[in-house]
Amino acid sequence: MKQAELDFTHHHENSRENLISYQQQKKRLSKNTEILVLCMKEGQRLTGLDIMRGIKHKGMSEPVIMTEYRRRFKEAIDAGIDIKTERHSNGSKTWYIDR
Repeated sequence: MKQAELDFTHHHENSRENLISYQQQKKRLSKNTEILVLCMKEGQRLTGLDIMRGIKHKGMSEPVIMTEYRRRFKEAIDAGIDIKTERHSNGSKTWYIDR
């Protein structure tokens, strides 16, 4: 018996509307990663609670609330940004960039 081969790569969307939505989502997520990194470069030490309540850097007028912040950190780390993590006794984490 031959095992089926599965390909989970993202090739295209099934409609123009979905393609537009996917492209907008992709841009938005990159923007959120940029906001996280800028905040940490300013010296902010971020916790998950801080991020879910809303964060902003000096160039922003309104805070941005993020729920999928762990993915944003992974995206930044994968891009080569040296993000440090401090783990607390209650299991929470603080993320920061050494200046």
